[in-house]
Amino acid sequence: MRTLQILKEGYKAKIPVLALLSECFLNYPDPGASASTLQAFSKITGYSVDIQPLLEQEEEIRLRLREMMKRTMETMRGVGKEYEYTIPALYV
Repeated sequence: MRTLQILKEGYKAKIPVLALLSECFLNYPDPGASASTLQAFSKITGYSVDIQPLLEQEEEIRLRLREMMKRTMETMRGVGKEYEYTIPALYV
């Protein structure tokens, strides 16, 4: 069920509902976004939620992505050089 449908059904049933949304990256998990959403949830509701594991995962994912981007850039440099040295196609 989508967020809007959940909110709508709660409204119809006179059940108080709340949707907390956070901006995150589409292609990989973002524990930092989850942590910030849970912080807001804690402030609003008064429930205490331990976000430390999420923050640790965020740092781990950030380091992995940085390493992956380095490797991607190195690969792209190599591909660019190969293309640079190829003989261009001639049109007749």
